Amino acid sequence: MRSCDSCSDPAVKVALSGGTRQVHLCYRHAVEEALLDAPLDEIRTISENAGYPVNGIMFMFEAVARAERIAGVSDISWAVIRSARERFDTSSRYVLRNWGIITRVDIGKIFLALVEAGLVAAVPGAGLNDFDTQFTLGDVLDAP
Repeated sequence: MRSCDSCSDPAVKVALSGGTRQVHLCYRHAVEEALLDAPLDEIRTISENAGYPVNGIMFMFEAVARAERIAGVSDISWAVIRSARERFDTSSRYVLRNWGIITRVDIGKIFLALVEAGLVAAVPGAGLNDFDTQFTLGDVLDAP
């Protein structure tokens, strides 16, 4: 896993600088460079209010947006797990932990903040208590 050339967060986008040199960028810096389309101002506000880093919020926004179907809390959680595995492979657990996304409750807090901001659609029956379980994301991400 490569790190962003502008900060230490995981890179999610590679671009050419000056036409020849590859630059690796995290979500936030990729949006600032207009390489990704995301509502950065709204996500910054969510980050400040929810207490999770901008890149963690943007990852969740992307994970939910890319999901084929979200009908319940389990679908939201599995969308995050699938997206983490696809995006960060064996570093998934480390990346999510670095962003403070450790349990399904963390997923719930961020998801509900995205809903409240109008950035993703609400899911019937998806309250914060519905995300509460005994396992951590690390338990699931470590499983084959």
